[in-house]
Amino acid sequence: MEIYNITHSADLDGLGSAAMLIGTYGVKKRNILFADYNDARFDYLVKEIKAIAPKGSIFIISDINIDKGHKGLFLGLLSYLKERGNTIIWLDHHSWSPTNVAAMKKYCSLMVVGENADNCAAQLVHKIMCNGSKRYSKLAAMTHFADFNIRSKRYDPVLKRIAFAINNINNRGPGASDPLLREVAGAISKYDFGAKVIKSHYDEYVKDSKKNLEKLSKNIFAFDTGNIVVGVGFGSGIHTNAAAEFIKDRTNAAMTLYVNTAKMQVSMRSTDGIDCIKLASRERGGGHPKAAGFPVETKAFNILDSKGKGMFVAHVERLARKLY
Repeated sequence: MEIYNITHSADLDGLGSAAMLIGTYGVKKRNILFADYNDARFDYLVKEIKAIAPKGSIFIISDINIDKGHKGLFLGLLSYLKERGNTIIWLDHHSWSPTNVAAMKKYCSLMVVGENADNCAAQLVHKIMCNGSKRYSKLAAMTHFADFNIRSKRYDPVLKRIAFAINNINNRGPGASDPLLREVAGAISKYDFGAKVIKSHYDEYVKDSKKNLEKLSKNIFAFDTGNIVVGVGFGSGIHTNAAAEFIKDRTNAAMTLYVNTAKMQVSMRSTDGIDCIKLASRERGGGHPKAAGFPVETKAFNILDSKGKGMFVAHVERLARKLY
């Protein structure tokens, strides 16, 4: 029986989940499939699965929740998998609506989802699928620090190296990035954090970061809703947390939006008490209260030139004034 993992392509939580399944069950690296919150990535995932045409296999979905834009797609995908006799397990720690839980539940043999302040998805995989094995206790701890953005003297250097390497790899399209992401997951499964695939892409990220931050610095906007300051920045090639800190430092914003113009995707970060999901859910997105995201509506803002950026900021400002 084949085991597949559909996991988040963008961070250690997703790749850590894959690494534990590779090491625990011998999941083949080619059976690690990736999803993210943009149309191109979801379309590619569906095409991959349809090409595989799996029967009687186990699909473990980790670190992925359902947003408005892709709910129908996932319903179609899960229906296809179930019709072919596949077993589906879904482990996630993001915010879920009761409606979405009910819609997906009928397709899943096991489903542990919903906002979880104690365990990220990789920790759920470790506890539920790996029986809390000692082998991956350290990796589970590392994913917690990484996903909840908690500083750790012990882990910060390696977490930074992995995060920036993953970010650099994801600047490519799915066809080019996925084989590299699978290599990273394989290295992580062995605790080989100095693997060539990680080091080389970390070095490439660092090399390009100066010019990428310079471009971001010229494309930062801010507005005050009357209750909070919101900062919006446009750029590419920058890790989401690094971009959020950069925007915050220059605007003193309580909530930041980093618009990745290459992916047409927005990453949001906020301080305590400001719920990013309120805005993200209006834009076909979701996530956590302090860290969420959504795809850019391509029909309205298909070209993010100076006019398009202005239109996008004005759109976000109108929403933010109503919500915050």
